[in-house]
Amino acid sequence: RPGYCEKKRSLGRDYHPLCLKCQQCQRQLTPGQHAEHDEKPYCTNCYMKMFGTRGLSLSLSLSLSLSLSLSLSVSLSLSLSLSLSLSAGNRRLMSNCHSSASSSSSSS
Repeated sequence: RPGYCEKKRSLGRDYHPLCLKCQQCQRQLTPGQHAEHDEKPYCTNCYMKMFGTRGLSLSLSLSLSLSLSLSLSVSLSLSLSLSLSLSAGNRRLMSNCHSSASSSSSSS
């Protein structure tokens, strides 16, 4: 019949059946089974690729870099304490050597 126009309603908007398609890949969409960005419909795959959450990967890389820097500072403090204890041990050895060398030279 003339003037009849079929329409599909999705996300509060009316579409011609052939016009309800993904703005990125042009795939036909089913009403209520798609995402919308800036009032334009997208299939789920294209929406996630273009506008999906990126915060999770960012926070993971952030936490990885934090744990790396923490482990580096721990190993750095361990090496510092190790070198300090070695230096203190060398002083004791040197003082023992010096006192034995002094006593052997004073006895001769």
